[in-house]
Amino acid sequence: MATETTTPVPSQQKWQPPPVGSPCWVEIPAQDVDRLKEFYATLFESWEWRPAHGASTEDQMQIRHYSFAEPKGLSGGIIKVPDGCAPSEQAMGSGMTVYYMVESLQLEAAPASQRRKKGLMDGI
Repeated sequence: MATETTTPVPSQQKWQPPPVGSPCWVEIPAQDVDRLKEFYATLFESWEWRPAHGASTEDQMQIRHYSFAEPKGLSGGIIKVPDGCAPSEQAMGSGMTVYYMVESLQLEAAPASQRRKKGLMDGI
């Protein structure tokens, strides 16, 4: 079973960003972060678990940070959803979210805005 790492391992010492267009963070919402951590730790023994870097004590109770074995540099977090928020009541976009590496948010936002204006994103 996966264990939580408290001392830095080589993959934690210096984060190397993945190539542009690659996933860089995977966020999984949960009502019970410890229960879901146990589920994924049992299912994927290669995941490394550690405290969320730089998080306050309160935030540490809300996030379980993990790193994938491969590709190196890809990590994510199990994030606590508000109490009383049933899965069927979650708004669009509040499920699992994958974030992608970009060079600049401003550079990426302009073409996306143009595609939206042209109707190329209708139904997405």
